Amino acid sequence: MDSEFKNQDINILIVDDNPFNLKLLAAILSEKGYKVRPVPNGNLALSAARAIHPNLILLDINMPGMSGYEVCQELKDDKLTADIPIIFITVKDEIADKVRGFDLGAVDYITKPFHPKDVLARVETHVKLRHLQRILNNKNIVLENEIKERKRLELQLRQAHKMEALATFSGGIAHDFNNILSIILGNTELAMDEVLEYSSSREYLENVRKASLKAKNIILRLLSATRHIKKEYKPQNFALLVKEALEKIHLLLPENVTIKESISDLFESVEADPKQILEMMLELCKNSLDAIGDNVGIIEIFLSKVVLDEKEISLFKDLKPGTYIEFKISDTGCGITKENIEYIFDPYFTTGDIAVKSGMGLAIVNSIVRSHEGAISVSSEEGKGTTFRAVFPIKK
Repeated sequence: MDSEFKNQDINILIVDDNPFNLKLLAAILSEKGYKVRPVPNGNLALSAARAIHPNLILLDINMPGMSGYEVCQELKDDKLTADIPIIFITVKDEIADKVRGFDLGAVDYITKPFHPKDVLARVETHVKLRHLQRILNNKNIVLENEIKERKRLELQLRQAHKMEALATFSGGIAHDFNNILSIILGNTELAMDEVLEYSSSREYLENVRKASLKAKNIILRLLSATRHIKKEYKPQNFALLVKEALEKIHLLLPENVTIKESISDLFESVEADPKQILEMMLELCKNSLDAIGDNVGIIEIFLSKVVLDEKEISLFKDLKPGTYIEFKISDTGCGITKENIEYIFDPYFTTGDIAVKSGMGLAIVNSIVRSHEGAISVSSEEGKGTTFRAVFPIKK
């Protein structure tokens, strides 16, 4: 906003039950180019203030029906008019009256009989102050937005550094750890061939084999979350991928959970790895099932084509406005607390039992979506459920 202003852009509301005072004040201010709205009583003053939202109000204290103090109180109690500066006009010059006016929120007093120069000086001072206050407020809003954006970028940078460090760490140990697991698995299977099929030793060896395979799978999931595994991307009909995955998801549902689907028939293609998209959906569904627990709940799955404008795109990182395919999943589970929601895509972060859950599920989901050049967002209300939105660029 420009630091200068013109009088003809300033609206001033004058409230006085004396027609002579109204006419005189209107003439003084109009001569200087101000837009003036004179009204003779408090009720009209309230209606006019809410309708035109003036830059300044000159308000007589002693009026029949509703006093200036009462008008001021109502204006300050209304969020729409609370910020309008009010100058009281009165024949009173007692300290107690001034204190009462200032306590109600007035910014100044003009005492009758008033002098035109005094009126103009006070009006100009408070019009300028209000104008500068608005400039300051706008600059504060810009500054707050810049601070929020910087915090968002810093958080994004920390997340990138965290994932890079984890990727380096996991890549360094994966080779050696897999070699050790291969030796354990190989020797376990050799030993099993030499043990009688129904002996207790064979059962123990089978447990070792299963545990080793599980450990191998954990390594693969870790590498997947940190993008060490190469994925094969080909043009895919995303709607068909989702429908095929839903057939498998239905097999996982317990009796207390109902699934609702709204899958648009999309003909656009996405560069995708079907196995990774299936894993993404399975992990999101498992997350919803965990959130619902033993309660009766609903999981809703949507697939559609969306146009993300400048406002919508702010929910997603590193994307530009445009048309995307959106996969959305909502549940009626326990929701996510405000304290936890910014960490849910972090590797190993879990609100469950760490002896049961690895905390890798949503980190893998995030990695899969980002590796497909998409982005994912989450919204949640504790006790009312969670919604994940993953968007993917359409193959041109």
